[in-house]
Amino acid sequence: MQNPVGSALRRVQDRLQRIMGVALPLFHARGVFQYSFGLLPYRKPIHTVVGKPIHVELNPSPTKQDIETLHHRYMELN
Repeated sequence: MQNPVGSALRRVQDRLQRIMGVALPLFHARGVFQYSFGLLPYRKPIHTVVGKPIHVELNPSPTKQDIETLHHRYMELN
């Protein structure tokens, strides 16, 4: 759902955030018995990819080259 700066919805959220100190999320979901309103997520397909695991050393700040190297190694094995 679009919520650009300056829209009515955004102004309401900003005002409530100033009053309450917390930004309220906008729920856009479906219900249990009806699909027009609720808090359950909409159904979306989930794609799962399974392959052989590769050994990866823990690196708290990997470079793009490190990531590309691991990606290339993974793609070669699978």
